[in-house]
Amino acid sequence: MTCTYGWIYYREGTYPNTDSFRVVSFSDLYHLLVILVVTVYTVSGQSITITGTSTLLTPASELKITCQPSTVGLKDVNSITIRKNTSTTDYTVLVSVSYEKSSGSSVYSWGTTGNQGRQGVTVTGNVDSVSGAQLVLTIAANRTTCTDGGAYQCKMGVTLIGGSGGTASDDKYVTAKESPTYTNSLSVTPLPNVNSVYYSVGTVLTFSCTGTVGTDKQRHTWCYKRASDSSYTGYPIASHINQNDDGLVKENCNYRRTSTLTYNVTSADSNTTFMCEPYTGTVCGSNPAQLKSYYSIRNYISSSTTTVYFQNTDNVGSWIVAGISIAVNASLVVCVVCLWLKVRKYKELLHQQVDYEVVNKGSQNGNEHVYNIPEHYEIPRI
Repeated sequence: MTCTYGWIYYREGTYPNTDSFRVVSFSDLYHLLVILVVTVYTVSGQSITITGTSTLLTPASELKITCQPSTVGLKDVNSITIRKNTSTTDYTVLVSVSYEKSSGSSVYSWGTTGNQGRQGVTVTGNVDSVSGAQLVLTIAANRTTCTDGGAYQCKMGVTLIGGSGGTASDDKYVTAKESPTYTNSLSVTPLPNVNSVYYSVGTVLTFSCTGTVGTDKQRHTWCYKRASDSSYTGYPIASHINQNDDGLVKENCNYRRTSTLTYNVTSADSNTTFMCEPYTGTVCGSNPAQLKSYYSIRNYISSSTTTVYFQNTDNVGSWIVAGISIAVNASLVVCVVCLWLKVRKYKELLHQQVDYEVVNKGSQNGNEHVYNIPEHYEIPRI
């Protein structure tokens, strides 16, 4: 069925040009109505704000997403939803808040992304009034991960002052970067070649350091401290350090790097400690303990007459003990020599004062020694 409409002037009379009349079907009216609804019900001017920077440094930074509508032209806010992209095209609901008539209060509804019950995740908000309507999702510092980065969307269902319903949405992108998380123990080749503790002067060592260096693929910092130094300083010869980017390995949002340092043992290395840590741009040793790794080396110096071992030049007690041990051993040797000389002298004196002769007793077993002791015999003294 179709209807024909007559167009009327504001002043009396009919429209003079009947050729301009158009027959409009119900189908045409329906499509026109859909266009009007879409135009009216799409609400602009709403907002989503993210507290803090747009760059999230995990796990140290807190992420707070605040979804709050402007009040212009709104009669009511029916629901607020925070969504996050899980692919290049799709958004997934993280959490939403809506008004429940049966309880007369706002209720939360979680999505299927696993944030409900996740440690460090909290949500607050309500839609009880237009002026106070908001939804806030917070992920605490030290609980954020690199997967918390990405595109977030705030979507709201509203009622306009004219009574019509509509939706509003806005987007925000968060760039997540991951900090270094660990550094393995330093290793060195070759092993000590003197008493499994000391290195010969001139030995070429290769130190190896492995650990995560962050999303930014930072390099390791090499530092060292000799026995006479009060603090660590950066290793001065860049050509001794190898940090080839071809050795980078991706671990989730982080990167693992292996660095090496080549070093020649010198006479100054009585007790030298090397340290490896992720780059910080500040002084040596500014990273947390789990990101620093150490290794100490000790040398020895030899001469034509004696070999002197250096373990710690500040250990005076060890030198005292060694000196006492040498003195005691020397005293024992002197005492043994003196005793042997006295025994030998005693035997000579005894031989001089005692005469003996061989007497034949007629026995077939041989002769018998008989000692003739002179008168006034005295036992010799030594």
